[in-house]
Amino acid sequence: MRLGHLGKIGIGWAIISVLGIGAFVASKQSRRQESYENMKFVNECVNRTLDNTK
Repeated sequence: MRLGHLGKIGIGWAIISVLGIGAFVASKQSRRQESYENMKFVNECVNRTLDNTK
């Protein structure tokens, strides 16, 4: 079965949309992990500072 011009355009947009959404989700998860690592680091620094003031 041959695809017409609009069918090819539709498939192209579907692929672009799926890749774009996938990239967005991956970026969001990466930023969330980075934020978590930063919070852990800040928490460790605060705990060390509080321990040194005792």
